[in-house]
Amino acid sequence: MLRLARECVAPTRGTRPAMKECVEKLWGIRRDMKETILVSSPSVSSSSSATHSFIGRDSDRYALPKIIDDENSTELLSP
Repeated sequence: MLRLARECVAPTRGTRPAMKECVEKLWGIRRDMKETILVSSPSVSSSSSATHSFIGRDSDRYALPKIIDDENSTELLSP
């Protein structure tokens, strides 16, 4: 996600990705994030949205996923 943001603010228009490409990447990130959250939280029902898995747990009520972005890979870690 951070890599995409960096591409979107490139200094010249020609080096920025097209909006269609950005949307496709963002939907892919959303899908991957949702799958990661559902796999790591087996107590969450399949009908719950990814956002609801963060709400209701007192100890980490405001915890957000951590993103590790280096030049070789981007990794999403659930709280």
